[in-house]
Amino acid sequence: MASLIVYYTQSGNTEKVAEYIKGFTGGDLLRIGPTEAPGKTPEERMKANRVIMEDFKNGKLPEICGVPENLDKYDTIYIGSPNWGNTAVPWIFAFTAKYDFTGKKVAVFCTHGTRGGYKVFADIEATCKNAEAFIPGFGCYSQVMDEKTETEVKFWLQGNGLIESERR
Repeated sequence: MASLIVYYTQSGNTEKVAEYIKGFTGGDLLRIGPTEAPGKTPEERMKANRVIMEDFKNGKLPEICGVPENLDKYDTIYIGSPNWGNTAVPWIFAFTAKYDFTGKKVAVFCTHGTRGGYKVFADIEATCKNAEAFIPGFGCYSQVMDEKTETEVKFWLQGNGLIESERR
């Protein structure tokens, strides 16, 4: 079976982690996000994102496009998000609401500036209906994305049996 690495990125940090995971697992990458660009300038994007977060708090999930019809060919789903307001971004929840995760292992990863990923992990896992297993989440400080981060991703994957450990 195969793995799918689903992620949302705004600044590129979560995408880097997703690419590291792909490099180690060979999984398929799927970048999700809004169906239309939220604005051209940083100010326009921030304003649009505030509206989306407010809608999300009121129970409305945003539209996403380019997602697979089903997850049948995957046994492991990696789900990555930056920490926005101490939770995942709404597009990730739109993705998890779309599928039944029966028989799937789910591994959540998060990039953050100050708050960490623990609530992000729990919030995403709570929406993955019928998942067979949850792998302990991986979080990294988004202000420091370097070769150390890649090594930490590798150790996370090895430590959770998602890739083979190197023999000495």
